[in-house]
Amino acid sequence: MAFVYQEKDWPHFKWDLMALLDALVRTTHKHGILSGQLSGLSPEVKAKAELESLTSEILAATSFEGTTLRREAVRSALSRKLGIHIAETVEPDPISLGYAALMQDAIKNSDQPLSAERMFAWRACVSQQGAGGVKSIISGAWRTAISSVKQAFSGSRGEMNYDPPAPECLAENMQALIAWYNLPYLSPEARESVPPKYAIHPVLEAGICHFWLMVIRPFEKNNWLFAQVLADSLLSRYTDRHGHFYSISAQLQKERRRYFQTIEHCVQNGLDITPWLLLFIEMLERAVDEAMSVFSEVLERVLAWEAVSELPLNQRQKHMLHYMFDSSKTWITTASYARYVKCSPDTALRDIRDLIGFGVLERSREGGRNTRYELVLARNGSANQ
Repeated sequence: MAFVYQEKDWPHFKWDLMALLDALVRTTHKHGILSGQLSGLSPEVKAKAELESLTSEILAATSFEGTTLRREAVRSALSRKLGIHIAETVEPDPISLGYAALMQDAIKNSDQPLSAERMFAWRACVSQQGAGGVKSIISGAWRTAISSVKQAFSGSRGEMNYDPPAPECLAENMQALIAWYNLPYLSPEARESVPPKYAIHPVLEAGICHFWLMVIRPFEKNNWLFAQVLADSLLSRYTDRHGHFYSISAQLQKERRRYFQTIEHCVQNGLDITPWLLLFIEMLERAVDEAMSVFSEVLERVLAWEAVSELPLNQRQKHMLHYMFDSSKTWITTASYARYVKCSPDTALRDIRDLIGFGVLERSREGGRNTRYELVLARNGSANQ
């Protein structure tokens, strides 16, 4: 069986633009609407919305590869890396800090050239060797394993034995991919030896980059993560002037089986990657749709907090409500209030009754020792539990 990288014209990919055009125009239009909504908003609102989207991106990407991280730990780690103030609920662990460092560098420094050393630093971040940040560059190397990658693409037949490029070919393959990625920064003379930047749209370039790295598989693990990180970085470089507000990884996770079937098909059927690019565009469209919903929720929470902050609240009440708005928690109990602000249950109950009087909280219908007090904002459908 011949794989795509064994084709004579590798890596000169092909596609049917007419088959992609409708989806590409539709997705670009929606992305433009999202950018327009963001352009006139305060930096605080945009920062909070971007924090939510990048948190979802990390959680989805790691889950795709079988790693489970705590949402609050990832969110806390990202807030530190991005300089966004939130009411932290947990201390970020080294793993979450590593993934946050990787995402911060790939997205926020998307205008910087790519290099093998930079990718080795990313790998160090997620392997906890350089969790302090991408400046902790370590010596690295590409994959050394020679054996087939079984179940690399779990398609309709259940298992596919995929032989990626041999280790001795990885340096050459990655050099070509990195040079293609860096084409805007190369001199005219250097561009002559680089595969042409044949994509006519940044979305296509991002999809090509994801597929290209998945074919090469330069590392023993985390190849899917790095493939999507590079795609996100390209999109951020060209289209996300206001920040990164959507998670393609979350959508691909929902379509996991279709994703693997499509990659498997394209890996075995020459250089035409139209089916993969169509799937990538569709997942971006869904990600933008969901981002609009998340953005609306973040905006409502910020506006609600601004309204609440005008009330005559004590510091305990402000601290608790700030935490609830930041973490999207929609209810509390007397015990959880007392534990979080470090006060007695009696004081917690008095504070809660004041908040009910201000119209901020409502008592749930269920009574008893563990009575819940719900944010009125949540009852109006503006927050997520």
